Amino acid sequence: MLLMLRKGVRLLALSLILVNSCIAQDSARMDQVVQSYVDSRQFMGSVLVAQADTVLFSKGYGSANVEWNVPNTVTTKFRLGSLTKQFTAASILLLEERHQLKLEDPIKKYFPDVPPEWQGITIYHLLTHTSGIPNITAFPEYPQWQLAPATVEQNLKRIQSRPLDFRPGEEMR
Repeated sequence: MLLMLRKGVRLLALSLILVNSCIAQDSARMDQVVQSYVDSRQFMGSVLVAQADTVLFSKGYGSANVEWNVPNTVTTKFRLGSLTKQFTAASILLLEERHQLKLEDPIKKYFPDVPPEWQGITIYHLLTHTSGIPNITAFPEYPQWQLAPATVEQNLKRIQSRPLDFRPGEEMR
């Protein structure tokens, strides 16, 4: 029994060494690929590669602030802006596929206190930018707002007092 346990322990140790070796090789290759973009000045940022709950690779590249020579790290925070639209759309479509919402659902179902002129706005309108809701970044006050933290409710209050730019379902003029 002791011999079998030792073989099992050796096998487990060998497996861990092989897995760690593969991860190290993959990490080195990932770093090499990203570094080529950094070297050619095509990328600055942070990279995270994970599988399930295991982080396989995480590293910052280039500068978070070029003027002050502040390097990117794995904890650097970025303003993502419009980059999140594709992830939001994919998430909504997954929720629809799972029958947890419908693209035709009025937004009033999720935000009951919207103004009366917003009653016809659906999730589909939000995804296709045909809701008529004004663009917050076009507001004169936006430069003061953009760096201040705000909740969804605070941003809704900033927008819902303004008239719609066009009727829901129409294209932007």
